[in-house]
Amino acid sequence: MGPAPTDAARLRGLLDAAARGEQTAREEPLEVLGRVEGVEAALVSLPHLRVVSAPLPEAEVRAGVANRGGPRLLVERPGVACWLAERLAAQAGAATALLACTTRPEAPDLAVHRREDRAPRGPGVDRRERVATFSDTAERGVVAVGPGLAGRREVTVHVDPAHRGRGVARGLVAAALRVLGVREPVYAPVPIGDAAALRALLAIGFRPLGAEQVLTRG
Repeated sequence: MGPAPTDAARLRGLLDAAARGEQTAREEPLEVLGRVEGVEAALVSLPHLRVVSAPLPEAEVRAGVANRGGPRLLVERPGVACWLAERLAAQAGAATALLACTTRPEAPDLAVHRREDRAPRGPGVDRRERVATFSDTAERGVVAVGPGLAGRREVTVHVDPAHRGRGVARGLVAAALRVLGVREPVYAPVPIGDAAALRALLAIGFRPLGAEQVLTRG
């Protein structure tokens, strides 16, 4: 018998299974995990399950969730995030829509080159060299692919406002994943109000998976 999986591995397994459309029936709709490296706490809403990752006793977390509306609207309501922020002396980030892609993105071929001068900061990103950043030859936008929450492969994309609505974001993401040869599920946490990013990712094969919110310090 091998070692028990870490909390990060358990969370990654739940995310990957949900991305592949695997929805194991559960009597208990809430999974409580310990702290995952890179964040103080995380709230994740999946189609069939809600997950809380925090460095607190499981009984305390379950009571905290139950006393603040229960797990059904874990991310949609601010109660649990506010409680955890106060309890852990942390800051709650904005809730984001979580998209995932398990197939090769469908988009026109776009020539890209790798950049070394910029890399985003986010949960799980602890070394610049672990983030691959690309731009198109006309420098209209930039896409970054790197480790995110629980070590998952995560993508972020930004296009210059003057060039939006022309398929640049779709081409950048598809080209970056092609160059890197990514085969595992890829995730994209997107601000709920960023309609342009949502449309671009949906157009190339990303699908809505749920929502999440992370708490950090500093």
